[in-house]
Amino acid sequence: MTTLPAAVSFDLDGTLYSTRRAGLRLLLAMPHRLPFLADYQRARRALREQIYPDGAALRRAELALLARRRACDEAQIERQLALVIETELIEVLRRTGPDAVARPLLQGLIERGVPVAVLSDLPVERKLAALGLADLPLRCRLDAGETGALKPHPRSFERVASALGVALGDLVHVGDRHDTDVCGAERCGATAVWLTRRPNRPLTGRTFAVPTLAELAARWGIEV
Repeated sequence: MTTLPAAVSFDLDGTLYSTRRAGLRLLLAMPHRLPFLADYQRARRALREQIYPDGAALRRAELALLARRRACDEAQIERQLALVIETELIEVLRRTGPDAVARPLLQGLIERGVPVAVLSDLPVERKLAALGLADLPLRCRLDAGETGALKPHPRSFERVASALGVALGDLVHVGDRHDTDVCGAERCGATAVWLTRRPNRPLTGRTFAVPTLAELAARWGIEV
């Protein structure tokens, strides 16, 4: 008999949809945005191990860092972020769509009584809507930035486990990045599932790797 996890959280970008496909679409549609997005990613990396009282404080730090990098004022950066991250990238996701297995896997877990969350370092709701997944009865949808600390800090994993009603040791987190998803889950005692075709680092504890969501679904006995 297949043993289902007590609760599962899924990373969003690169896990529930292909960032490679989305990136190619973005490159073709908006090549002029790439320098801004590269600076945005550098700023997020610099903030990754920082801890702030709340999401508003983290947002202010992000705006200040980007403004220095881009040599412009914070109000201009805020407008650019709203345009690029909340509008243009959302349209790219609508055209990209989710991984073919994402909906049946999430739905299969929910139908079997497994509480499911989506945990991302970026805003979740509009992305789920663009991917056609917003209607699923997920127990928790969390942008880690709202907690004041990005992954791999334990704060967001703790919030998810609490929302799902399980201890951290009973949470399984699925993600494509080792530095944020795997390390974050391992740091707080959760089980990590590394979504990768080429695991290039040793797997520790209860961590295991799968090449695709389809293989993960098969492992849990869910038809997709």
